[in-house]
Amino acid sequence: MSNLENNNSTIFSTDEIIPVTPIKEKVFTIKDGIFALVFIVISFVIIKLFFTGDMRTGSVISSGYYHIIVAVMGVLTLFYIGKKTSVTQRLIFGTSMLFCTVPFFSSTATVRLLSWVYAAIMLCLFAYSFSREGDIFGKGAVSRIAEAIIATPFQNFSAGPKSIGTVFSKGKSKVKVILYVLVGLVISLPATFVCVFMLSSADENFDRIAGGIAKFMTNDIGTNIITLLFSLPLAFLLFGYLANTNEREEIKERNDSVTAVVPIAMVCSAITPILVSYVLFFICQLPYFLGAFTGVLPEGYSFSEYARSGFFELCVVCFINFFILILANIFSRNREDGKKSVTLRVFLSVLCISSLILIVSALSKMLLYIGELGLTEKRFYTSWFMLALAVVFIIELVREIKPSIPAVKLQIAGFSVMLSLLCFCDPDARIAQNNVEGYLSGKYQTVDLYSMYDLSESALPYIVKLPENDNKVNGYLSDYKESLRDNMQRTVYFPISIPALNAQNYLSDM
Repeated sequence: MSNLENNNSTIFSTDEIIPVTPIKEKVFTIKDGIFALVFIVISFVIIKLFFTGDMRTGSVISSGYYHIIVAVMGVLTLFYIGKKTSVTQRLIFGTSMLFCTVPFFSSTATVRLLSWVYAAIMLCLFAYSFSREGDIFGKGAVSRIAEAIIATPFQNFSAGPKSIGTVFSKGKSKVKVILYVLVGLVISLPATFVCVFMLSSADENFDRIAGGIAKFMTNDIGTNIITLLFSLPLAFLLFGYLANTNEREEIKERNDSVTAVVPIAMVCSAITPILVSYVLFFICQLPYFLGAFTGVLPEGYSFSEYARSGFFELCVVCFINFFILILANIFSRNREDGKKSVTLRVFLSVLCISSLILIVSALSKMLLYIGELGLTEKRFYTSWFMLALAVVFIIELVREIKPSIPAVKLQIAGFSVMLSLLCFCDPDARIAQNNVEGYLSGKYQTVDLYSMYDLSESALPYIVKLPENDNKVNGYLSDYKESLRDNMQRTVYFPISIPALNAQNYLSDM
């Protein structure tokens, strides 16, 4: 019995008890609650706007109004965080706000959509950077970026309801603040209505916007109630991006080495068949590669057949190579000193070089195609995508040679520059300019009117240069103008961009 007692005393000895640190629950303030309520209003506008207008063309998403919403959320984020920002954080925020301005300079739907997505992602990273200590683009950057965009709002989903609870909790001072805000809004209504009426009388565009907002907010009370109910979960997700930014105890940079579990031999053996396939492909395609650079076509090929032969397949292969690089860098096991294996660096360098050769060859073929037949949206965006991918591969190749460079930062910066070039060049205008001026100068024997039919109002200043009495044009200009007028009368049309104002002037003069 004494032995048992001794054993029990050993088992339950206080020296063996591991202390448990209590989890400190975040305390929400009236400020959190007010911002959570503001995000409900923003979410209501997002959902209400999404089901407004012509959904067949995706006009709502690419209209430009969502860019304004992201910009407003960015300003709110700055006020909510209220902390001093680093150089990296200012660059991230500036990038987000820069791409929010794209709809004012371009009416191209594709670049509006891309710029909106990228602006939203940059804003997520900006908010996330305040809840992490150190460089979020350092080791483990890919997993951090995924966490910032996908995991963070769901992890902090309950922060919204808890924050709103603080607003309606007992407390005379809080109730007074809410009453002051409501009374102030009610007092401002008469003056606001008068100002809006006067401004609407002074400017047709403002009248259209004000009327649209009034109709937008008062249309069918029952529908608005349902929309509000659906807005709540979206608002809590959006507010979840901010929930951790003001925590007093910063979260230290996590160790991502647990993901690096794949042996180097396995990674290299998986890449080897791909590299061997590229070598064989390069040998077989050597005459075609030379033709792409010299402009001499292989026998039996036209320009269109030669350019299309394998171009898009090469794009897919390069895209696959990009993901192979990401997976190899994430899951490959490093050496004992924490550095990447020289063997793996050699394999990944060869993969980068092979991808760059494929990109250069494909772009050379595409330039021959464009030089013969002109631009289309597909040719334009695919060529841009290959150039952007080339920038990523070049930076990755430099990193394999010199691992100390901040590769992720450079790749994000390089992609941001490439995307800004795409967005602010206004692709629809450039496509129309190249095709119309090339046709009028005799460079092109014909003009592909069908491919330009769906171009936005950005293309109008160049399309009006086409002679209507030309048999190849054959009434195209009048059909395009009629289609453009219909598009500009849509409910969600963005009327305050430079291309829109120019188009209105052209149409009024015709």
